[in-house]
Amino acid sequence: MPSSHHARNLSVSSYLSACLALCVLSFSYGHHLTSVRFDTDTDTAISGAITRVDWRNPHVYLYMEGVNAVGEQVIWEIEGPPPATLRRAGWSRETVAIGAQVTINGNPGRDPERNIFLFDSLEIQDEIVMGLAQGLAALPQQDAAITERATSIAGTWGTNFSRDANMKLINTAALPLTDKGAAAVRSYNEVEDNPGIECVPATSPAVMLVPDIKSIEVRDDVVLIRAEQEAMERIVYLKQDSHDAAVESIHGHSIGHWEGSTLLIDTTHFTPHRQGNATGLPSGRQKHLMERLTLEAGGSRLNYSYELSDPEYLQSTLSDQIQWSYRPDLEYVALPCDRENARKFAL
Repeated sequence: MPSSHHARNLSVSSYLSACLALCVLSFSYGHHLTSVRFDTDTDTAISGAITRVDWRNPHVYLYMEGVNAVGEQVIWEIEGPPPATLRRAGWSRETVAIGAQVTINGNPGRDPERNIFLFDSLEIQDEIVMGLAQGLAALPQQDAAITERATSIAGTWGTNFSRDANMKLINTAALPLTDKGAAAVRSYNEVEDNPGIECVPATSPAVMLVPDIKSIEVRDDVVLIRAEQEAMERIVYLKQDSHDAAVESIHGHSIGHWEGSTLLIDTTHFTPHRQGNATGLPSGRQKHLMERLTLEAGGSRLNYSYELSDPEYLQSTLSDQIQWSYRPDLEYVALPCDRENARKFAL
C-alpha cells in the first residue's frame, strides 16, 4: 500500500476530504465524479520525484516517479483540480518544479492495475506547499489583503468557495425532481453520458459557483461575464426587453437591466444539456434562470444569487447565493478545454 504517514498533517479528515474533493474536483458539473475512479474513502500518500506537470483544462495532472503497492518503480498519474481553481488559491504552473521530491496526499485509484491517484495536497520536506483544504481556507486571508475597491460590478473577481451551494447541485437525491428528472438521474452513466468528455462546457448557474477567476466587462449595450474554468463568455443584452427570435445556446439568451448597482439577468433559450441542472440531471427547453449580481457597500464583494426553474425536470424552483471577491490583482487567463485531458478519466 502507498505510505500514509504524511496524511497525519491534514486536519479534520483533510478538511472533510478537501470539501468532498473540492466538490467533485471541478465543481463544474460538465466534468466527472471522482468517486468513479478513486477510493475517496481512503486517505493515503505516495512519494517520489515530479517528472511532468500537465497544466491544462479541465484538470491539472502531475506525474511522479515512485513506488507502487508491490514495490515496483512506476510513474504515478495524479489528477488535480482545474488550473483556475489552483490559480484562485494562489498557485501557478511553476509552483512545483520538475525533479522536486514530494509527497502527495490524497486517494488511491480503484483499479489496482493502474497507477493513478487523486490529489489533495502536496508536501516538500514535510511542508504543505499546495493543498486544496489549505487553499480554500486561505481565500479570505488573500481577499483581506486587497485594499482597492470596485465602483461597479465591472472588474476581475474571485468566486468564494461555498460547499453548500455546490453540493446542492451535486446531491441530486435532495432535489425536488419530477418523475422524468428522477429517471434521468438513475440512468445517468458517468462515462457514457458526461458531456465534459467531449469538452462540452457546463452552464449556469453551476459555472457561476465555481471558485475560479471571473471577469465582468460593462458596455453601453451589453455586459460580458467570463469564467476561467470553462473558458466561458456570457453576453447579457441590456437593450433588449424580450427573448423573441433568440437562438438557443449552451449559456442561453440573457437580457438584463439595472436596479441601482444590481444587475438583474433573465436567461432562457438554453440548449438541452445532459447535466444542465445538476450532476446527472438534464436541462430542457423550459429551463429559466433569474440571477442577480449586486455590488456590496464598500466595493469589496459581489453577491451572486439565482433562481432556477425547469418544470420538465424540477418540481419547484431552486435558489441559492454566494459571494465573489474583488481581485484586481489577478489576471483573467482562460485556457481552452483540452479533449485529450478531458477524456483521461474515461479511459
